[in-house]
Amino acid sequence: MYSLSEDHAIYISVIEFHGKELKVKLFTDDLQDAIRNDNSSFQPSDVKSFCRVNKTPIESYFMKKLKIMVDGKAASIRLRESKLEGDSDWILFDMNSNEEWRTLSITASHFMELFPTQTNIIKVIGSKQRFCKLTSSNPTCSIDF
Repeated sequence: MYSLSEDHAIYISVIEFHGKELKVKLFTDDLQDAIRNDNSSFQPSDVKSFCRVNKTPIESYFMKKLKIMVDGKAASIRLRESKLEGDSDWILFDMNSNEEWRTLSITASHFMELFPTQTNIIKVIGSKQRFCKLTSSNPTCSIDF
């Protein structure tokens, strides 16, 4: 397992659902640590090019750690792009699912293997916004529409 060189006080990510688009905001250094720990094909690079250089390992990692069910059917995700914003990244995914949902179930366990206090906030944006707070003791939520 990779030894973390720096520590910071808060471990959090925000996952926004905008219909079939998914945006994950996370700390860049946490993403680098998780990909380095998870994937032998990790490619060291500067912060600006990290997501581009490691697109396949990042997509593979999130396919394992971010499980999405729409109306009882697994939804797949595909990494589209990333945007660096200060010390964090917005990772944008396209989701293969129905246009309209009755139930959305999410398991978001990313980074929890490295950071026991990691919290992942789910935000569903639509006619009515909905939120979930996921932790290592409760990494799954379900939302009815």
